[in-house]
Amino acid sequence: MKFASVLPRILAKPETQQMGQKIATGLAQRAIARFVREVILRDPDRPLYAPVPPSSEQRSLPMGN
Repeated sequence: MKFASVLPRILAKPETQQMGQKIATGLAQRAIARFVREVILRDPDRPLYAPVPPSSEQRSLPMGN
């Protein structure tokens, strides 16, 4: 069966919709928490968009082979 023909059935399932709602809620909560941290609770002497100092540990995304 092709993916395009299965996709509408998967998206119509209540479980899929609930999972999407939980993901969206979590993302919204994280965005609000970041806003509060960065704007409301920030140190008034620190610029709003101060550059983040580089960490000593460099991270990278895994390369797909």
